[in-house]
Amino acid sequence: YSEVFLSKMILFFSCVFILFFLSFFVTVIKEEFLLLFFSVLSVPCKALSQEWFFRSVEKMKYITLLHIFIRSFFTLMVFFCIEEPSDYVYQPLLLTLGYFFSGIIASCFIYKNWDLKLKYFIIDRYRLDQHIFLYLYH
Repeated sequence: YSEVFLSKMILFFSCVFILFFLSFFVTVIKEEFLLLFFSVLSVPCKALSQEWFFRSVEKMKYITLLHIFIRSFFTLMVFFCIEEPSDYVYQPLLLTLGYFFSGIIASCFIYKNWDLKLKYFIIDRYRLDQHIFLYLYH
């Protein structure tokens, strides 16, 4: 549980680093930086949604409920927050907020029903090398 979340956070910080780096050299990214940054913010919030956990324990009902919550929240927020065509930048931010709130709800639900919580752990060098090797050559 914690390892999957940590892996997603590592990918998130990698994406943010790449985005910031490219924003100095690519004009399109520089012009639409806010839109892209809000889009990248959805990565950790999507990791919080715990959809992968509910699939593994075969509780598809919870995935459906989370998706209904996300889409309902997003739709309501679009009607309230986006008023002009120039507000398109906020669309990914609103979607990210939906993922964030559903992720908090899902994490609390998992903790309550399965007694799982995020743990801190140290990644040893051998284990990291083994996973990278399997990923690259699988």
